[in-house]
Amino acid sequence: MLSDDQMKKNDLFKPRRSDLILIAILAAAAALLAVLFAFGKGHEQGTYAEVVLNGQSYGIYDLKEDQTIRIETDLGYNLIEIQNGSVSMKEADCPDQYCVSKGAVSSSADPIVCLPHRLVIQILPDKTEPVSFDAVSE
Repeated sequence: MLSDDQMKKNDLFKPRRSDLILIAILAAAAALLAVLFAFGKGHEQGTYAEVVLNGQSYGIYDLKEDQTIRIETDLGYNLIEIQNGSVSMKEADCPDQYCVSKGAVSSSADPIVCLPHRLVIQILPDKTEPVSFDAVSE
């Protein structure tokens, strides 16, 4: 049989109704935040693609115009393809090929990054919003 002290200790770890209500409220808030993040402003379909090379804007391209852009630097080359409202890295001579395997993107939440060549392709909702980098990333 349990002593009075042991019974009191067991009662401390037993969830109360107020604890369950608090847990339910926190879970609902977390779910709401997840939905807002998933469908929020950060996932806009873009109309332009900005190519950033070494932290500087290389060019802004309209996603409505199908085109191929070849960028050659001392680090290597990248072949960018804009087709059907999305952009992809068709070829690159970087060793990891991550940028090529990324596939086509059209959302501002999903940039294409080629780290070995210091190249980023960021989708923009309009032409007046260039990508800005902070002091740490430069």
